[in-house]
Amino acid sequence: MPNLSHFIEGFALKKGKPIVQEFEDLLSLGVEPIIYGQDAGGPSLEDLANQGLLPEQKIEFGDVTYFMSKIVEAEDRPAFIYYLSRTNDSGKKEIFVHSAYKSNSQNEWRTISHTTAAKDWFGKGLGELTTGFPFEIADLIEKAYSDGQETGLEKIDMDIYLGIPNAPNEENTGLTLEPFVRSIPILSKEEIWKQRTTTGTDPEQRTTMQTREFPDKIASFATGKPDSLVFEEGYSPNLNYCFKTFETQNPIYGKVTSYYFLSDNLRLQYSFHIDEQERSWIGAAQVIDPKVTRFGVKNIKLLYDKISSQNDRVHMDLFAPAFEYRQQILPEFLGGKSENNSGYYDATAFTHKIPIVAEFRKRAMEGLLKTSPIEEILAPDSDDISPELQPERYYPFGENYSSAHIIPPTTEMDDAFRVYLNRDRLAGHLDCIIRSQLSGKGRLSDDDVSYLVGEFQNHVAVFDSTKAQLVYNKLTEGFSRLVT
Repeated sequence: MPNLSHFIEGFALKKGKPIVQEFEDLLSLGVEPIIYGQDAGGPSLEDLANQGLLPEQKIEFGDVTYFMSKIVEAEDRPAFIYYLSRTNDSGKKEIFVHSAYKSNSQNEWRTISHTTAAKDWFGKGLGELTTGFPFEIADLIEKAYSDGQETGLEKIDMDIYLGIPNAPNEENTGLTLEPFVRSIPILSKEEIWKQRTTTGTDPEQRTTMQTREFPDKIASFATGKPDSLVFEEGYSPNLNYCFKTFETQNPIYGKVTSYYFLSDNLRLQYSFHIDEQERSWIGAAQVIDPKVTRFGVKNIKLLYDKISSQNDRVHMDLFAPAFEYRQQILPEFLGGKSENNSGYYDATAFTHKIPIVAEFRKRAMEGLLKTSPIEEILAPDSDDISPELQPERYYPFGENYSSAHIIPPTTEMDDAFRVYLNRDRLAGHLDCIIRSQLSGKGRLSDDDVSYLVGEFQNHVAVFDSTKAQLVYNKLTEGFSRLVT
């Protein structure tokens, strides 16, 4: 089971003078921010300071800190500068400075991977999904935005959008993906060997073996129609696994409610959106692993199927938004213009036919989507498990044996089982096997031991490995004491 411990830790948006001072202290230690695109004519730290775009708030996420400027309006989009602080493998502090904006159509916050010399176009990495910020902190970025709206967003020149590379190519002056590519592995098996020779020696590049743990495509269209979408087994969004929801404001959609779901196998997370007109779409998908690149985005790229036009110029996929640029919608699914922005057209004739979007939309409209803490998702109610494994509190086998012999009721044990939510369930599992095994069979079988330890690891080890090891040791000691 993937490690979901960072979901339990909780994250916060922190603001004010202490954040300003903390960043100044970093600079006083001699840490020099690396401003993306500065060597190609981009702004200096002084330029950013003059525009009031030094950090005023921060979000801590795992091993990195996002120091963020105020949210501003640039070219009709909300945007901000962020200073990603981390400690590298050599123990040296680093600060990478990038810019971010909110996608009007997708309703997702993104980093800018690269841009043109004229700064009139934003690069979207190795696909839009590779530029999104971690879903775990999406609500905090949105809070920073809504807080800024309350006081009024300052309008800033588009020059805040960083990303002009150091070595522009001749064919498309100002464009290169090299720095971004170096920080994200390519999961396509066809591209792996090529990337091994072209992405340099960036320490963040993962090995070929590590990237192959995900399928070539997380979802495919069986017949080339949106209603034929099928997910790879285990990778479908589970609409019962909603761990977060919040409302946002969007210049195209108006009020949007965003929902975040885990996949069946708990390895991916998905964002879904629905507006007040009940237009619905999937915003993006990300891996659960909290590791991020120097751009502050997840470092694994996911691949998925697309439906293309006959001339192969237009492509749509499961992450198509409800409104999109006309040239990015297949002709047979093209709807009317947006009332709020004439540059966007309705694409719900496509998105609403995707089965999982249709089911999400139906449940959202009927008020059937429930948000649950991660702990509850990992430890569902006992009704969800098979009858033979229903919880039974210390059902003793006669007077001499019960699960209490294996799970001593000590403080350490109770603390270690705190995230299981229902310690009685594991006790019930143990009792069922104790009762069946003690009738002349003696010790628990290896299969039983493996099963019980596996149950423990699935529900406890993902949260606290140290305490998990303590309980694991006590369990195995308890098994060895069960003799005839």
